[in-house]
Amino acid sequence: MNLTTVTTNLHLDWLAAERSEQGRALLEHLCSTRPALNGATLPEALAEHGPLTITERHELLAELLRRGATEPIALRALIQGLLPGLIGLVRQLGWTKDTVWASPGDLVIDAVATAFEVATSWAGQHRAYAGPDLLSAVRLRLRRQAIAERAAHGASLEAIPELIDLRGRLTVEELLCHQVITLDHQTAKVLVGRLVDGYTWQELQQAMGLPLRQIHAIAENGARQLLERCDVAFAGTAQFGAHE
Repeated sequence: MNLTTVTTNLHLDWLAAERSEQGRALLEHLCSTRPALNGATLPEALAEHGPLTITERHELLAELLRRGATEPIALRALIQGLLPGLIGLVRQLGWTKDTVWASPGDLVIDAVATAFEVATSWAGQHRAYAGPDLLSAVRLRLRRQAIAERAAHGASLEAIPELIDLRGRLTVEELLCHQVITLDHQTAKVLVGRLVDGYTWQELQQAMGLPLRQIHAIAENGARQLLERCDVAFAGTAQFGAHE
């Protein structure tokens, strides 16, 4: 499906939801504690150059997730506010377009559906970084789906492209996604945050509330666990190099 058609339909659906009784009640409540929201639609308020600071945007997304346990409209607002991030995620996953999704529009539909699924399961929780956490969860689920689909179809040596064509395809994210589900939650969060989402060490420290030295130790331990699963020949080479 055409990407423009999908995003246009989502915007039109939100306009109707925003004007509903539940939508108006939600916006009135949010505006009562955030004067900067007055006169702005929720997507406008959550936009990068909107009236809210980045901290206020994080707080607003976190509140929408909490309220989602009793107000489904809050989850719809959360997804609409994250739509630019979901579309950015689709661009990052472009390497899967030939195997799983027929078009970017189809991928957006799956991304939105997955975001709703994750948000519904998390509704009522307090997550200070609800937006980034949700986008990371969606990214991992879609990558797992793509990897599983490719594995189901099998791969032949004839299908492997020339090395020059591998640029942007064999990514750290793809390899990490395949293994990260076997790691503990804290280790997975550090590795995904650092390697997939591009968080700085300081941003990870703030998000997780742990000392920087501990964040480094978690990352080092996680990397060691991943490397231990590499090919035996590679492991032998690494050990040889360590003794030189």
